[in-house]
Amino acid sequence: MNKTNIFLKHIIYHIGQLALLVIVILLYSCTEDSISNKNESRSENYFQFSVKTADSTPPKVQLKSGQVNAESTINQIQILVFENDIFQYRVAGTGIANSGNNSATFKARLLSSNQPTTIYIIANADAIVEANAPIAGETTAAIKTKLTKAISTNILNGDLTMWASYTFPTGLSATTENNISNIMMLRSVARVDIIASAVSNFELVSIQAFRVSNNTQVIPNNPTSTPSVTNPSVPLGTEQNINTTPILTTAESSVAQMYLPEVAAPASADQISKATCIVIGGRYAGSSSVTYYRLDFNPSIAGHPFGQILRNHRYEFNISYVLREGYATAQEAANNISSSMEARIVLWSDYIKYMVFDLNNYLGVSNSYIRLEGTANSSLDILVQTDISDYTLSWADRDGNPIDGSAGQSLTDEYFQVNKASDGSTISVVATQVNPEDADDRVRFFIISGTRLRLLVTIIQSPEVSAPEPGPGGVIWAETNVDLPYTLADQKAIGKFYQWNRKVAWASNGTVTGWNTTGAAGFLWEEVNDPCPTGWRVPTRDELQALISSSGRSWRIVSVDYDYPGVWFAPTQQEAVEATFENPGRGLFFPAGGVRNATGGLESAGSNSHYWASDVNPLGGTTDIMSIANGTYLIFPAERTTGCLVRCVHD
Repeated sequence: MNKTNIFLKHIIYHIGQLALLVIVILLYSCTEDSISNKNESRSENYFQFSVKTADSTPPKVQLKSGQVNAESTINQIQILVFENDIFQYRVAGTGIANSGNNSATFKARLLSSNQPTTIYIIANADAIVEANAPIAGETTAAIKTKLTKAISTNILNGDLTMWASYTFPTGLSATTENNISNIMMLRSVARVDIIASAVSNFELVSIQAFRVSNNTQVIPNNPTSTPSVTNPSVPLGTEQNINTTPILTTAESSVAQMYLPEVAAPASADQISKATCIVIGGRYAGSSSVTYYRLDFNPSIAGHPFGQILRNHRYEFNISYVLREGYATAQEAANNISSSMEARIVLWSDYIKYMVFDLNNYLGVSNSYIRLEGTANSSLDILVQTDISDYTLSWADRDGNPIDGSAGQSLTDEYFQVNKASDGSTISVVATQVNPEDADDRVRFFIISGTRLRLLVTIIQSPEVSAPEPGPGGVIWAETNVDLPYTLADQKAIGKFYQWNRKVAWASNGTVTGWNTTGAAGFLWEEVNDPCPTGWRVPTRDELQALISSSGRSWRIVSVDYDYPGVWFAPTQQEAVEATFENPGRGLFFPAGGVRNATGGLESAGSNSHYWASDVNPLGGTTDIMSIANGTYLIFPAERTTGCLVRCVHD
């Protein structure tokens, strides 16, 4: 090869490198400064933004710990701009500054527009946005689908990803003031805390999560305007196949160590095998050995079904007692129902749901729509968060206009009392009279006012509802059996097994380990051990006897409509025969789910079932059960270590 060819090759190579450099610069310009060439007919203007992250400590004594840096620090900002739900361009936030009060400020250059415009602010996710760059013309839904974050066994590996939105209904102006304050950021994950300080016979060692989602969506599907969420946003194709790395804890608690992505509630039949769960390691009663216990996401709160995890929520497991050593391995604990430990969940989300701002202050409440029962003295407290020194209360019309000249710390009219707490953190609303059953909803309005801020609150008292008609034995029976403690099973589910005077739930199928072979003491099922929901209890022996002595009883065998046999009890035989799950009428179905014997083995499933009585037989001092077996109904003694079903009655 001659020198001329070599020289030409060097020239071509360097021209290629220069061209590549130019392309890279152009691409960078399109990403970082795409606004410059977006539309030359539009002017561009700097916007100053101030964002806030909701505090991780609600008022009063609900929780024991506050916010940490990873939950509030913002180091990266991407702004996605949409006009009429169509993506236009994105810009990076500049001049990011974090303050000590869970807030941050930054600037961004945006194009003027006369179209309705919404911006999505994404924090701490530059790599995700770059790897899945939105394309002009894509819809909001399409971009939500593509902006996802893979989850590893070590979830907390930096500042948390967050999201917020802000809407300009008439477009972006290039001439008006562009300081936008107090935009609330929504974290993309939930936080899990374990508190074990109340138990003296247990020392916490580690926490770990099993069956965690391997993917999470950065932008939620259907957030409220606060923002908050009521349903998880789970990307298509997500699998729950991540078991996180164990995290060492202090002996009494784990605070702000574990963060989990959203997950939907599993089907009832899959709660043991498919639900995301927490496994904690600990030492029981001074033992040198670490054993493992499963804890489930089951706060027993409406709208939060078993196994569901929601972003920006905080789940605090308060361990109330530990009965014995746990499983030998974390995996074994994760594969079995929680049985040797009781933990009540404190559930927190962005408790302030309705908030108004001006340039300097904010005022928010947990609920602006209060519905009270029809009885006298029914009440509800709402939480208040504000940075103004004081606020007042005034009656108003439905449009928020005051209807009298007075404003004060409390309100009273013919039907309601509204009282502000001395520290301003809560407002209590009380109905002073019954709203009769045949009346309409009783409605009032009041406003909360401070500086230039005002919030309208609606009070509705529903008509009084007649109490359900008592069933056999003169009591009101629950429609289904007890599932996990303080919850009732689905309509066609068997529920869980319980030993007498204990609230430890055991699975209704398969084998179990760790069975307690020592019977509980006592002569009455203690309230502290009652697994029934609030307002319900385990029935007495006489109440079970009255049930099986009722006029209507109809045994059903396995069929298309019945996955297992059982009996319909009803006031009359005709009602019992005609009762179905779709149209139960006054009938009650008791499934024949079997029984667990004194060593935990499952017996008689599909042909018989035992239901506990709360009191002992006064003649023999035995603990008794109601047995239903192929159309035979009896009351007879059972060992206290037996596992039986529980059907609650109303207090």
